[in-house]
Amino acid sequence: MAMQRAGDAMKTIHGKLTPTKVDETMDKLQEYNRLNEEIAEAMGSVNVGPPLDDTELEDELEALQQQELEDKMLETGAVPVDSIQRLPAVANGDIKGKAPVAAEDDEEAELRRLQAEMAM
Repeated sequence: MAMQRAGDAMKTIHGKLTPTKVDETMDKLQEYNRLNEEIAEAMGSVNVGPPLDDTELEDELEALQQQELEDKMLETGAVPVDSIQRLPAVANGDIKGKAPVAAEDDEEAELRRLQAEMAM
């Protein structure tokens, strides 16, 4: 009984489907796939303008970046000329806090004394 029901279910599922109809359907699907591939290939092969060279694009980008940098440098504003010529106030006065050179004199005296002892 179960086998009969399974057979009836298979007949219902397949209906009037035959191997010939399946082959015809598969042929139609393969033809549509070929047509889709031809269309995709035709669309992909369309060149709009000349081919682009990466090095040419990189050179153009570098030139644009350099121009932008130069424009920014020119926008920094002017520096007053009188402030360039003027020295800071600290450099114009006496230098404070510097120790006397007495330490060097003591070392030189010590060196002369040692030289004199060795000469004896």
